Amino acid sequence: MGKQLPPTVLNLAKNSIAIALTLVALVALRDLAPGLTWATFGLLVCSGAVGVGLGDTAYFESLNCIGSRRGLLLESLAPPMAALLALLFLQEYLAPIAWLGIVLTISGVSWVVIERTSDAVLRYMRP
Repeated sequence: MGKQLPPTVLNLAKNSIAIALTLVALVALRDLAPGLTWATFGLLVCSGAVGVGLGDTAYFESLNCIGSRRGLLLESLAPPMAALLALLFLQEYLAPIAWLGIVLTISGVSWVVIERTSDAVLRYMRP
């Protein structure tokens, strides 16, 4: 699907469906503005435009450029990078067990993503 549609179109379609379903849920709950002020709503829209709008479009484009295997490997680095940035800039510390969990998770994802599929498995999967 990503090769057939440009990332911008794919992201716009995905987000349009998400917005429509969110509005349906809010109407069903009869609470269109659950405790939102205009300032909060503005921040929410800006956050969505940058994070979901630009971020997901860049992510979809990266999948087209580097492939899903490498994309997943890079995506698995997001939580530890956030932890490192929080440590550097906010002086937030994680427990050693959390760092161990990060290392184990990255190791597992890296192993799966980097490992090449053998020819025997490929022959078995072909009809």
